[in-house]
Amino acid sequence: MFPIGDDDSAERSVPIVTYVLIALNVLFFFVELSGGDPFIERWSVVPRRLTANPGADFITVFTSMFMHGGWLHLGGNMLYLWIFGDNVEDRFGHAKFAVFYVLWFAFPRGVGFGDVRLSGLLGLALGWLGWGEFASGLYGGFFLGSVVGIVLIATRVMTRKQMVPFGPFMLAGALAGVLLGAPLERLYAG
Repeated sequence: MFPIGDDDSAERSVPIVTYVLIALNVLFFFVELSGGDPFIERWSVVPRRLTANPGADFITVFTSMFMHGGWLHLGGNMLYLWIFGDNVEDRFGHAKFAVFYVLWFAFPRGVGFGDVRLSGLLGLALGWLGWGEFASGLYGGFFLGSVVGIVLIATRVMTRKQMVPFGPFMLAGALAGVLLGAPLERLYAG
């Protein structure tokens, strides 16, 4: 089931920032499509390039938040921004919502959803190390988190409605990816 809307009967303002963000994301995606690989390479965050020359590449921390990997990626993100962005904007106000949006994507601390931001940082680091480390770290974190979650629910320590912080499992998966990624990649590649 995919959500296509929500009840906005209590909404008091027009979500101008949400509309502008959706328009910017779509516009940036069309520019990304027309610019091809050179555009993507220039405006994406590349960890090695960012750490080598942070002053020149710092802008990519912001431009990368408007980049999408394809039509489904764009459509899914814009669907959820359309559904939930107006509610957050109505609650925060236009200016605070715009600042929140930028901080959410650009800086790893201070606005909640720490494990979401941690996933981006771990993805950058593991991706820089290689595909084996990236895949092992990603799937290792999900595997470990799901096994522990199932055990906690099965032993009635937690219920399905309680939230378990995912960050520790992501860190453990990333560590496993760093330690085991290259050997697993060689084993898989033959």
